[in-house]
Amino acid sequence: MNKVHVVKGFEGGEMEICGIYKQWSAAYEAAKSLEEHEEYDSVEIEEWAIQ
Repeated sequence: MNKVHVVKGFEGGEMEICGIYKQWSAAYEAAKSLEEHEEYDSVEIEEWAIQ
């Protein structure tokens, strides 16, 4: 089973998947960039297992 890191952005009660990354470091950089540009109220990274 493989794992991916999903970057999710939240704004006004809505959730949007902003990107799916194989490496956590890439997901972290994407989330950090979204937070710096204040595109969303909040941003989080979630790990998903895929088959």
